[in-house]
Amino acid sequence: MTTQTKKPFEITGWHVLISIIIFFAIIASVNAVMVTLAVRSFPGEEQKKSYMQGLQYNEVLAEREAQASLGWQALLVDGTNLAANNTTIRLRLSNAQGQILEDMKISATLGRPATDDRDIEPVFIQTTDNIYLAQIDGLSSGIWDLKAVATAPDGTELNFERRLWLR
Repeated sequence: MTTQTKKPFEITGWHVLISIIIFFAIIASVNAVMVTLAVRSFPGEEQKKSYMQGLQYNEVLAEREAQASLGWQALLVDGTNLAANNTTIRLRLSNAQGQILEDMKISATLGRPATDDRDIEPVFIQTTDNIYLAQIDGLSSGIWDLKAVATAPDGTELNFERRLWLR
């Protein structure tokens, strides 16, 4: 009677090769899924034709330099911590000498930093004490960015951005 003994399992070069191929295939598949989800949720550009915008960046720098030479400032009267739901944004615009700028037209966008899905355009009105006031209802708490352009009657502009924290 002959008894056959079972040969013990040995890891060969083929086993190692197949294991490495399977490992890297899983890694590549997971990366492909993550990249696809990331690009679908945020394509990476805020503005269309960002290449053309980049070509005109020297003009943007010249505009910023001209604006800085004016010395105009936009100050949030209540600071950057504001109440959510019933939000009041109060701005004081002044020149280099600290004098209040009057009769300015403010066009603004208020939105979340990471997306433009919920952007709104607050309406600023000038009060009797030369403060520009925007009343906004229904804003949720968190971080919001205010991007605005204040235009003087002679057409001179003040571009400014402020980050707001609503609590």
